[in-house]
Parts: sequence; structure tokens; C-alpha cells
Amino acid sequence: MGDFEDLWRLHQNAQFPPSCLPLSVDGVRLVKIDAAAGAILTASLRTDAVVRPLDPAKRADLERHRELIRKALLEPTLEGEAKAYFERLAVFSERVLRG
Repeated sequence: MGDFEDLWRLHQNAQFPPSCLPLSVDGVRLVKIDAAAGAILTASLRTDAVVRPLDPAKRADLERHRELIRKALLEPTLEGEAKAYFERLAVFSERVLRG
């Protein structure tokens, strides 16, 4: 197993950080960002972490959520496991968008 696949499996088994439940970026709750980006990432990476192409609408949606994830990572309230969780989302988003 490669590092990316291991990271994907770790993330698939991770719980959404409870400390993030009340947090928002640009008026969008982090839990909604996670759910939307996660659905697109799962459609592409499935269980084997092999990147599959996205249709243009999903690609545009993931690009929008990637920007929100980046903004979330700049928030000083995001620490520890919560920060690591969103750092992983950023890594996966970048990889899928690169193809």
C-alpha cells in the first residue's frame, strides 16, 4: 500500500472532529464542506484511492470546496486533529483535481 492509499483509508475511518461542528467559513458550516467534498472525493477515489475523472460539474464543485477548505485551514480555531482532518481533505482534493 502506498502512502496516499494509507492516508485515504485513515481518513475514511476518521470521525468528523466534534470541535468543528459549530465552525463556518464564508457562511458555510465545516460539516457541510466536509460532506460535499467527501462525497465527490469518494466518487473519485472509492475504496482503492485510485483517482477517477470527475464530470465538469463535480470538478467545479470540488474546486469551490477546495477553496473553502483552504480558508478553513487558515482559521486559528482549527487545531490538532481538526486541522489534520482538513489538511487531509486538502491533499485529497488537490490530487483528484490534478487527475
